[in-house]
Amino acid sequence: MNTRVEMWSVFGLVAAVVMAGCGADGPPRGDVRGRVTVGGEPVENGAIVFVPVAGIQGAPVQFQIVNGEYASDVKGPVVGKNSVQISGARATGKQTMNMVTGEQVDVFEEIVPAKYNNDRSELSADIQAGENTFDFELDGKPRKAG
Repeated sequence: MNTRVEMWSVFGLVAAVVMAGCGADGPPRGDVRGRVTVGGEPVENGAIVFVPVAGIQGAPVQFQIVNGEYASDVKGPVVGKNSVQISGARATGKQTMNMVTGEQVDVFEEIVPAKYNNDRSELSADIQAGENTFDFELDGKPRKAG
């Protein structure tokens, strides 16, 4: 009988410790903002993704880049080292037919060099709790429309 009480006491203690570490908000996060340029020109329309590196728990988060600027809105990236992936699109001036609607739509092209916009990106950011500013001045020559 005494062993059963001890077992449930230990179980209760372990459960309390585990529950205390599992907040509703998940892992700690930081707020991010900054500018993104390619070859000195702002990325007018794109996305920036922060991906926690191995050993850091948390889901990747993505934010829109508009006129060369981005900012976290609701939940920023997880605190710690994150890989950063950036993509940007520019209208080519051409159009194609949307196969679903039959309407003509603009054709876009990627303007950010591949070394920055895939899972092997050379970019990273060390996210701290609170406000973080990361400006990314990417090497390369943005392709011109047309």
